[in-house]
Amino acid sequence: ETTTSNVAWKLASRSKQLWEEFVSQDGSAAESLTEWEQTGSLLLARTEAEADQLKTRVDCLRNVGIDASWLNFTALQKLEPALDLPTTGAGL
Repeated sequence: ETTTSNVAWKLASRSKQLWEEFVSQDGSAAESLTEWEQTGSLLLARTEAEADQLKTRVDCLRNVGIDASWLNFTALQKLEPALDLPTTGAGL
């Protein structure tokens, strides 16, 4: 289940917040001791049901301040032409 009330969701959200605070501390060696870079990820759906789940996840991510974008099949093909997805495919 993908909701912001889910325990795993709350843990992941808090972990991300703590990590960002840790690496951004002024005067801290944390930034030089870590090789962390926030780059994002790509989640893929092959079926309409999976695509619906990703749409829900996009809303949840946006509600907690994470920049998330819904990508339909055409947008995914432009982003990564080598992806082998059915036309029902989608991404986040």
